[in-house]
Amino acid sequence: MFHLISAIRALMILVLGLILFSVSSPVFAENSLPKPDEMGDYRSQINHLYWQVVDPDPNGLNCRMGESSIQEVWNIDNPGYPEIGTWSVVTTLQTNEVFKAELTYGGFLATFDQNFNPWIFIEEKSDGTPVNCFVRANNNFVQPIAETQFKQALLSS
Repeated sequence: MFHLISAIRALMILVLGLILFSVSSPVFAENSLPKPDEMGDYRSQINHLYWQVVDPDPNGLNCRMGESSIQEVWNIDNPGYPEIGTWSVVTTLQTNEVFKAELTYGGFLATFDQNFNPWIFIEEKSDGTPVNCFVRANNNFVQPIAETQFKQALLSS
């Protein structure tokens, strides 16, 4: 009888633990979003994929690309850092627009320019439109969001 009571108690603790974990998982995920440094840049070894434009500019957030392909930009034999900030604006993203970042071949978010500013590469807009361009990885322009927020934004657009 004692073993049966102990087994039921253990099972109840396990079930309660699973319920607590499933309820608090979104909170843990939200708290694990990347944080910017003191300059507002997302420059550490981040591999977060889901982002939202927060730039309030009514003209939109500039997305830039040069003459080289992304394979050439990320080529380890390519000397120096690209001058992304001087490249042409190929499209803009509007405030609250969401996007999925493409990670470098090393598995990280940031591509650094000649001034060591971090940039995020976007292969396509959330509607599937190809853009192949970079936006600044700074909290004045973008912020990380949870995958669930990204999916909700896609469904509502």
